[in-house]
Amino acid sequence: MSKTQKQFKAIADFLKLVTTDVEREGTSTVVIEHQTSNYRAVVTVFDDYLRDRSMTEVLNREFRIFGKVARHLPAGSGESVDLLASSGVAGFPSEILGQLTSTMKEMVAQTGMQIPTPMAMVHPPVIEIVPIAIYL
Repeated sequence: MSKTQKQFKAIADFLKLVTTDVEREGTSTVVIEHQTSNYRAVVTVFDDYLRDRSMTEVLNREFRIFGKVARHLPAGSGESVDLLASSGVAGFPSEILGQLTSTMKEMVAQTGMQIPTPMAMVHPPVIEIVPIAIYL
């Protein structure tokens, strides 16, 4: 097995672990980037409340959220939102996650695959929203 194949396998195993852990909780975390401002929003959606559990109705589309802002971190805040806080990899050192991210970036550059860069932390400015309703 070549070095690249070993890296692909390691990444696949890691992502399977993270995905299995998140699916067990019955939630999906979505990071929304606002088109005209620098703000991002982190929304945790309970899968039981989705009409389409594959999230295809929400991902890569425009929608509105009615909800409660649970946390606001303005620009310059020393805090960040940890997307892996409730997952099984929460205790992983940031160096290991950084190596995974750089390996995925290298893989994308070599193969031309279009995969979003994984994020473990969302840096300010960011808001966390507890959704009440999502309007498509």
